[in-house]
Parts: sequence; structure tokens; C-alpha cells
Amino acid sequence: MLPVRGALWTYGFIGVFGLILASVGLAGVTAYAVTQRFREIGIRIELGVRPAAVLSLVMKKGAELLPGAPLLLAALALAACYVPARRSLRIDPVVALRQE
Repeated sequence: MLPVRGALWTYGFIGVFGLILASVGLAGVTAYAVTQRFREIGIRIELGVRPAAVLSLVMKKGAELLPGAPLLLAALALAACYVPARRSLRIDPVVALRQE
């Protein structure tokens, strides 16, 4: 039984590491997308869009990257998208409009 338990722990570790790596990658892609849409988000905030709508916009874009993903990976990925989405709520509209 010892070799089976060793293999079980090894495969479990590789699976958890894969989930962490996928969530970090997705968080990076979402943060990049927020950076690319900085002006748009700033304009939306200036026009009075509710913070929940901005958060929803960013979260939906992150969820579009997950067609057919298993449920655990999808939940973890959405949690990874939540961090850049929350950061998008702190965009100052004046700074966003002054750039470029």
C-alpha cells in the first residue's frame, strides 16, 4: 500500500500545483485586460456606473476564458479574477482620462 499512497500524494500535489498555476495565470491575464481597458473603466466610473457593474464586467470577461472547465477549476479561476476586478474599482477617472 505504501507505493499507492506515495503515488496518491504525488498526483494530488501535482493537481493542486496545477490549479494554483492556472489561477495565477488567469489572474495575470485578467489584470492585463483591466490594464488595457483602463480608460474605458475610468469613463464608465465617471459616468456613474455602479461599482458592482464594473466588477461584473471584469468577472464576466474572466469567465469567458473558461469554456468547459471543470467546476473546481472554474471556481478557483473566478476567485483569481476577483482580485484584478476589485482593483479596477479603484481606478481614478481623472487619471484615466488624462492618459494619452
